[in-house]
Order: sequence, then structure tokens, then C-alpha cells
Amino acid sequence: MKIEEIVLIKSAQFYKVNKVITKKTINSMFDELSEFKIGRYLLKECKIDGVTNAVEFKYSIAVYKVETEPSFIHNSSLREVKFSYVLLLEIDDSLVIFKKNIDSPEKKLSKYISEYDYEYFCHFGGGLNPEYERVSMSNMSISDAVIRSRTLEAYKLNGIIPLNSASRSVPKNFRVKIDNGIYSLCPNSSRVTLRDKAVGIYPLVVWASETILEIKNTLSRSDFLDNFATPIVLEDIILKGGYIASVFFDFNELDKQIRGNNPIYKLMIDNGVGELIDLDDKKLKRFFNAFKSPILVLNNKLKIKGKMLKGSIIPNKKTITIKVDLFNKFVIVDGNNQEITIGSYINKYKPFLATFNSPNYICYSRSCFEDRKILNNLKSVINILDDSYDFSSVISEKCKPHGNNITEFPEKSLFYHVEKMYISNNSILICDDMNDEWADHIHIECDNNPSISFIHSKYTKKDSYGASKFHEVVSQALKNIGMMYGDIESIENKYTQKWSKNYEETNITRVRGNKKLDDVKKAFNSISSNPNTVRKIVLATPFIRRKEVESIFENIERNGHGEAYHIQLIWLISTFVSACQEYGIQPKILCKK
Repeated sequence: MKIEEIVLIKSAQFYKVNKVITKKTINSMFDELSEFKIGRYLLKECKIDGVTNAVEFKYSIAVYKVETEPSFIHNSSLREVKFSYVLLLEIDDSLVIFKKNIDSPEKKLSKYISEYDYEYFCHFGGGLNPEYERVSMSNMSISDAVIRSRTLEAYKLNGIIPLNSASRSVPKNFRVKIDNGIYSLCPNSSRVTLRDKAVGIYPLVVWASETILEIKNTLSRSDFLDNFATPIVLEDIILKGGYIASVFFDFNELDKQIRGNNPIYKLMIDNGVGELIDLDDKKLKRFFNAFKSPILVLNNKLKIKGKMLKGSIIPNKKTITIKVDLFNKFVIVDGNNQEITIGSYINKYKPFLATFNSPNYICYSRSCFEDRKILNNLKSVINILDDSYDFSSVISEKCKPHGNNITEFPEKSLFYHVEKMYISNNSILICDDMNDEWADHIHIECDNNPSISFIHSKYTKKDSYGASKFHEVVSQALKNIGMMYGDIESIENKYTQKWSKNYEETNITRVRGNKKLDDVKKAFNSISSNPNTVRKIVLATPFIRRKEVESIFENIERNGHGEAYHIQLIWLISTFVSACQEYGIQPKILCKK
């Protein structure tokens, strides 16, 4: 086989070369990658010089056969033959990797290469009037009750995506039309793909050289992508006086893989003498619940449930490393008895989001980002805080325990005050608290200004401006945000199974004001059929004061930084607001004067 016989599609990974890659290094890498090859190499060449269209380059290539079990068969003796290849192009100070059926060659060369900055890939072709057809993005929120990622696709996304929440989104990959070419860009894997026919080595070199020049073109910026979160190097955040204030672990995927309907892993714990013990359902629930809200970081140490954990969180040049002794006691075990500790899992996959003492910055997975608009938006966030109602007599959320014969909640309960605010002859108020609730209360107005409000209540004895209590009510509000557009069938089921009955063992009717199923159905039909219906999510949280929140926000806006729990509060309220905006819902927070 000759190099001239090789034809490949234009899809490759692009890296900077920091140190000369020797012939010995490449040959050693080829041998490692092809450890299980069948027979000899079909083609193997190393550091061969070439020139085409005035582009000087070196290429190295290995092609071989391997036997593997078919992907749709397990634990059999059946094998299929696959062809594998890796092609390395060295052009100027860059390395371009083409590969198929082969394990990550870039990891074998990690001492010699580094990734181009995220921003270089994001703004690829930015000065050539790019038209974005598809964008996949992650949410920068610190709540587990929002859509974590989404993909938007259109003939041309420019001008279609709402920009009011774009600064809270992290672009992950794109499909973009530049001139007449369709490119797919994956910054996290350093991959660029051009939709085109397969070509030989020399056209590949020309394309790779042109792509490298565009990646390096720092003057080429995309106005469209400037609306999203801006990449920043972790080291630069630290140099500007930033430090990690909290960490939010996203273990949702791992939770499904361990506690889902078709588990593929087990979570076990080391008993201290080298033995692994299974965790029962109760302990598994306790483990994952511990990570449902942001974890405070004090002096680079994690604080969970009021306890400082032994170990530290280390900000490196580009990524965060978390070394906590407790995390190494928990072990993930797969079906082949392969083990990895939670600590190693965290540092390998980086399933977390870190906030800093400045609300501008956030670190998600392996990249850090700056939301340059968040401080400017603080004044608008204040506008959703409503302190017009007097909550001074409230001493409890529901004043439990209470007598079975009561027909309304006790006067000093938060539920009583919420109902007094919203109940009227011309509206419907439903208490949906407990057991598959959409909200604590649902309020429907069917007059000339139709509206539906989901009201979520939370009470604490002391005023609190930290994340834990507020995170709870925000998560409760957002996890059922889609039900604000519920259909009549869902409403009928709710009424039959729940709303037609009294609240728990009391005489409190769930549908307040003696309204019946027909009234409820008529009300829901009315708001569902009216395109002018206003939808609201209301948080009744009389443990915060508007003036105090204003003072906190003004201080952070003035100084650019603040206390860790205040930063968490900003991110939580911003998460709540942006999630509501994306659904066309008005956010509102009831608080103390």
C-alpha cells in the first residue's frame, strides 16, 4: 500500500506543537496503538517530508487490521476484521490528526501538543459572514432542575436565538455555513470537519493548512457568538483576584447509570480494610442528594452539610482538580468489575460547574467562561422582587401539626397568607401541595387579563441569603415549569386523583372557594385557548428582604466581587429568571419589606 492510495474525508483534530515530536516518539506511539493488530502494518511511514501548493509538511501514517467482537454481540467468540489508521500532518507549529478505529493518539502525545484555545474554534470563520445552522449548548445555571443542554437548528440561526439568555449558555459544537462550505466545529475535541468528498494526501494538506490559518486568525470574530458566554483561561481568573466560591456537581447521568431502570454501574464504599461494600437504596439516595445543591468552597476546601471535608480544590492553569479523601472511599464498579473512585471520576470527566467570588466567571467541565452581562442585569433582576405584602406574622410554612377539622390553613402559616393574597370570587386557586405537585398553589384568572400562576412557598425562621434554602424553592419551581402548558387530560387526571379530595387528613378543600371540576376545566380551557394568557411563576420566600438583596447586589456591582453565598444567590436568581424567560413566563419573588 502507498500513501497515494489513501483518500480521507476532511475531518481532523488540530493542535499546537509545543515540543518537537521525534521519529522515535511517533514510532513508539504507533506500536502502542497497534498492539493488537493482525499481521504486519499495511502501511507505516514516519516523518516523511513533502511540499504541495507552497505548503511544507511532514506526514506520518500507520494502517493496520484488528479483530474485534461485533458491537451488537457480547461475550462471544465471534470476531470481525476492521481496518484502522492514524495520519499525522505536521504543518508549521501545528499537528493535524486523522484517525479511524483507533484509541486517542492525542493522549499519547500530550507532552508535545496542546489544544488551541476554545475561543479560536468558536470564532472560526467569524469574519467571513458565517451562517449558523446548528448550535449545541450547555446551560451555565447552578440548578439541577433546568435543561442542562440543548441543540437548536435552523436554516440560519443568526437573529433567531433569543439573546436575553444567550450569555448564560456555553456553546459546545456548531454546524456553520462559510462561503459555500458546511463546517462542523467541536471545540472540546479540537475537531474541524468540512462536508466534502474524500481526497488524497495533497488536497488534505492544503485544506489542513487553510484551516490552521483560520483557527489562528484572532481578528476573525463572530458577532453571533459574541452574545454567548466568553471563554477565559482559569489562570487569568485567578490572576485577576478570583477564587473558587462554590462547586455544583452534575451527577444526573451517573445517577441514572447507577439507580436507573437499566443500571450499568454499581456504587460501593471502601470499608477501610480494602473491601468494597454495596450501598443500599437509602444510602445511594443520601449520596446523590448531597450533591443536589451547590457546595460551598472556603479556602479551597469543600464544605458539605456544615462539615469541612479533608482535602482541597486546586485551580490549575486551565482546569480544576478536586482532591478529597472522602470521594476516594466511594467506588464505581462496571459489569467487568473495572473500578474507578468518585474522586478519579470527577477529575477525569469534570462533571461540575464552579462559581467564583465574582459573578462574571464560571468554570464548566474543562473550560472557563465569562458572562459579561450578568452585572449589568442585576438591576433588572431586582425588579422581580415584590415586598408589598406583609409577612411579619408568619411563623411557619403550614403550621404543622394541625387539627383534622380545620377548613383553612392556620393564620400564622405562609400558606394562609398566600391564599389570602390570591383567592377571589373571579379566580380559581388550587392547593397542589404534596404528592406529585406542580406547585404549592395554582392560581387562574379568567377575566379580560387571563393568567395562570404557579406559586411555590418556602419558609425559614431566620432570614437567609445563602444558596441552600433558595436553591430548594428554585428547583421546585423549575422542575415542573413545562406543566404551565399542561393539557386538559392532565388537568382532569389531577382533579380526579387529587384536587377533588381534601388536603391530607383535614377538611381543607384543595380547590379553594367551592369551585368544581367544570369550573376548573372551563378555566384551563379559557387560558389554554387564549394566546394572550400571561403565565407566571411566583416564589413566596419571606426569608429574604428586598432592601438587603438590593444592598448585596449594589455592593457586588460596585466592587465586582462578593461573599461566596451571595454569588450563589445571584446565580440562582439569574437561573430562575433566564429559565422563565426562555419559556415566555414572568418571574416574581415575594419577599419581606
